[in-house]
Amino acid sequence: MAWRAALTAGVSPAALVDRAADVLRDGESRRVETALARAGVLLVLPLGICFLPGFVATTVVPVVLQLLHGFAGSG
Repeated sequence: MAWRAALTAGVSPAALVDRAADVLRDGESRRVETALARAGVLLVLPLGICFLPGFVATTVVPVVLQLLHGFAGSG
């Protein structure tokens, strides 16, 4: 389109091409930023799924068992 306008008007298409490149670059930049933000969220989910059971098994369960044992022994 910039070439057709330049041929018709007899002017350089550099400004139109430069503006189109800026628009494309800005759109691509926004798309990449959105994809990176989404990737960060998606990467946290597997880590939580893998580490949460281990955390519960090694910290929460022993504490709860110890508390239950303490309450059962004093009653």
